[in-house]
Amino acid sequence: MRILIISWLLLTSVAWAKDTAPTYLEPDLPQVALVGKGVLRWFGIKVYEARLWAERGQYTADKPYALELIYGHTFTAEELAKEGAKQMRKQGVEEDKIARWTPVMQSAFTDVKAGDSLTALLLPDQSLRFFSNGEVTSTINDAEFSRRFLDIWLGTRTTEPKLRLKLIGQP
Repeated sequence: MRILIISWLLLTSVAWAKDTAPTYLEPDLPQVALVGKGVLRWFGIKVYEARLWAERGQYTADKPYALELIYGHTFTAEELAKEGAKQMRKQGVEEDKIARWTPVMQSAFTDVKAGDSLTALLLPDQSLRFFSNGEVTSTINDAEFSRRFLDIWLGTRTTEPKLRLKLIGQP
């Protein structure tokens, strides 16, 4: 019985810790809390777990928030940037902007392996700061890029509407 109780305590503490906000967000998101989370799978394979963080867990598209992706697979920065461009294209972003933003994404991203995280933090001035495993990789001062990039997950034209609803905390 004692082993069962200890096992239960360990499992619940690990589950709780998973939803604890990354400390690197606290300077820019006071009282940061989880809004919602979901998993993207491709043919049953976990691509990433997405988590949306905002002040007091209240998401508003024009106020600071962070989108964290914890990968379940290995991808290069180039692959991630190409997929970002593909998703923007599906949302109707103009080709000249995609051509300009693809190398920007590639320089902001890092290669990832299972368990690594990439986070995009929308700042009050609508610029976007990127983190790789909690370390800043880039800040992009382009409000339109910020909106279009985050719309991949949070916009109404996302290719993953069920994931979007989970992220923004709607059933």
